[in-house]
Amino acid sequence: MTPTDTSRSGSRNLITRPTNRRQFLIASGGTAAAVSMFGLSACGDSGPSEAGSGDVLLNISPDVKAIVTKQIAEYNKANPDGAVTTRITPADTSQAFDQFRTQFQGGGTDIDVIMGDIIWPPQFAANGYISDLSDRFTTADQEAFIPGVVTGNTFDGALYGVPWFTDAGFLYYRSDLLEKAGFSEPPTTWDELKMMAAKVQQDAGTENGFVFTGAQYEGGTVLGIEFIREAGGDILDGDTVVIDSPEAIEGLTIQQSLVSEGIAPEAVANYKEDEASGAFLRGDSVFMRMWPYAYDFLGDKSQSSITAEQVGLSPLPTVEGVAPVNVGGGFNFFINAQAGDQ
Repeated sequence: MTPTDTSRSGSRNLITRPTNRRQFLIASGGTAAAVSMFGLSACGDSGPSEAGSGDVLLNISPDVKAIVTKQIAEYNKANPDGAVTTRITPADTSQAFDQFRTQFQGGGTDIDVIMGDIIWPPQFAANGYISDLSDRFTTADQEAFIPGVVTGNTFDGALYGVPWFTDAGFLYYRSDLLEKAGFSEPPTTWDELKMMAAKVQQDAGTENGFVFTGAQYEGGTVLGIEFIREAGGDILDGDTVVIDSPEAIEGLTIQQSLVSEGIAPEAVANYKEDEASGAFLRGDSVFMRMWPYAYDFLGDKSQSSITAEQVGLSPLPTVEGVAPVNVGGGFNFFINAQAGDQ
């Protein structure tokens, strides 16, 4: 896997034909161990499992395949009557969503358990595509998870997903270049980031000061909301739309200024995770806003020109006086409502 062939907003994951969908769901996600346990082992890419076989076909995006290998092996060892195999799905979550929706609309029963994005439950549940898990993922089970993640899996008073992992955006920074430029700490405000980036660009000749996912897709929406909240604004205040507040406007103005002032390249308007992480890992940027998964690439010479020793992570900058902000993401388990043997 290279930083140019995977996207963090990537299609994350569907499962088909579990040993027993309920058993597999509980074993891999129904407890606090879900955050780490569903990295189960890659049994090689495979086609759909046969109905009634007891096997599980796990469709995953490229960026998690390496992570889940050990856990799939552990699951298969503990459940010899039903093996888990893997299949790679589209790396872009929007493409994955469209693929799953098309299969659901066509009555696809080969899809059993989906590993999907935190924003999917309302869309799939409203159309009856995924099962109500309220009686299987009890209140006691839910207490092991972050409340907001449980809320994200809830639609119309019912629970439709079991959390797997929660994402957070970080500021990646070249600690080695900052140190050479005379900076001992990463920036905490956008003004500091601009100043530091400009100096490093001048001193070290680094092509870009900052890269981020600015394309018109889900990741771009996340970034826009982050910039708004990092300036003390928001989209809604209760039921009132407040995106036209001075704070919200300031946040989006900061985002635009990063490009207009030459800190970020104009190309960020088309950047998704692949392009942003690729630029940073090539050594072409001082700062990057990215999910945690990109840290795994550091030091792998086939994927990165820089090492972990040259990079630091910190909370994202804000406007002076605003606490650090994160607009998190994450992925979860959903069961196909049309699948049998639930």
